[in-house]
Amino acid sequence: MTTSYRERALKAMFFIALLTLAIGQFYLMSKASFSADTLAKAGALFQDSWALYAQLLFIVFCVLYALVMLGIIAFRAARSASLEIFFFSLWCLAICFELARAMSLWMALSGAGLSAVSIVERFAIFGRYLSFIALFMGSMFPAGLKPERSGVILSAALIAALFFTSIHPINQGTNNSLLVVELGYSRLLRLLEIGLALLTLANYGIAWKENRDKAFLRAAGGAALCIAGIWLGRSSLSIIISAVAIAGLCVGSWLYLKSMYSYYLWR
Repeated sequence: MTTSYRERALKAMFFIALLTLAIGQFYLMSKASFSADTLAKAGALFQDSWALYAQLLFIVFCVLYALVMLGIIAFRAARSASLEIFFFSLWCLAICFELARAMSLWMALSGAGLSAVSIVERFAIFGRYLSFIALFMGSMFPAGLKPERSGVILSAALIAALFFTSIHPINQGTNNSLLVVELGYSRLLRLLEIGLALLTLANYGIAWKENRDKAFLRAAGGAALCIAGIWLGRSSLSIIISAVAIAGLCVGSWLYLKSMYSYYLWR
C-alpha cells in the first residue's frame, strides 16, 4: 500500500462517514417520529427512557467521534500516518456505523418492514465486526508483519467483516406488537471480540519486547481504553456509564495516536 493510496483511502473513509451521517440524519429528520408516544415505545424496549437516552447519547458521540478523528487524520496527517494509525482510522469508520442501531430502532417504531430493518441492523453488525478486526490487523505490523502486506491485510479485514456479517443470525420478534430485531448469539460474538482484543494487546507486547520502546506499551494502553469504552458504551443503560465510556474512548484515542505518531515521527 503506497503512501498516496493510503492518503486517498483515509479521505475516502472520512467521506463515507460523512455520507453515513447525512443518510442517517435525513431519515431521522424526515421519516422518523419523535413524539412522546414514540419515545415511550422506544423506552419500553429498554429498562426505561433514561436507558434509551444513554444509548442515543453514545451513538451520537460515536458518529461525531468518527468524523472528527477521520477528519484530523485524513487532512492533517494522512501522508505521515503509520499503518497502525491507518487501521485505527478503519476502526473509527466502523464505530460510525453505530448510527445504524438508532436507525433500525426508529424504522421499527415507524412500522418499516422486517427486511428493511434487518438490512440496516446488519450495517451495525458489520461495524461491530470491522472495528475489532481493524484494531487487531493494525497491531500485527509492530509485531513484525511486513508493510508490503498492508493491502492484503486491508482486503482481508473487509472481506472477513462482510463474511461474518452475512452469516450472523438476527433474532426477530415482537414486543407489544412492535417489531424487534436483535443481534443473535451475542455471547459468541463477545467471545470473539475478547479473543481479538487479547491478541491485539499481545501484539503490542511483542512489539515492546522486540524494540524496548514504551510507545508500544502506551499504544496498548490506549487500545485497551478504546476497546473497554466501546464495550461499555454499547451495553450502557445509564447516562453516567455512557459518559465514562465516552471519556475512555477520548483518552484511549489520544494516547494511542500520540504514542504511534511520535514513535514513527522520530525514527
